[in-house]
Amino acid sequence: MSHEEYTAIIDSAFGYLSDKSLMEFGKLQVRAIIAYFQGLQAGQSRRKISTTISSVSFLRGPYMAKVIRNWGKHFQTMRTLPSGAQLGRGRKIKSLLADQDVAAECQTFFRSVPPPQRSVHRLKIHIEMRSTQSTWASWTVS
Repeated sequence: MSHEEYTAIIDSAFGYLSDKSLMEFGKLQVRAIIAYFQGLQAGQSRRKISTTISSVSFLRGPYMAKVIRNWGKHFQTMRTLPSGAQLGRGRKIKSLLADQDVAAECQTFFRSVPPPQRSVHRLKIHIEMRSTQSTWASWTVS
């Protein structure tokens, strides 16, 4: 990559530091990405830079260095921060509340049922009944 391309990447990363909604780990992640690309711009090897950042900023070893290289690769191609949700080796589970239909059914339930009568079991039945009705209603006979 050219010097100008590294400068453009570093400048776009600096833009994230002014974001007020960015949590502390996100800021640390941005600083690591900036340091990574500054090292690349200076001509250092990817492994040496990421190992240095890993040991100095995160007090970690080679695995964190690999993670930093992956952050750099992601930022270089997408110009966005890597997703921080559910990092690691575990199974990636998406919340049901991310589904707009399920979230709307939860709101309907909480607005229609008085607090003393609410329970997890009743909410589950409510959502299952509504989703079954909408599934059957969407089917057509041919």
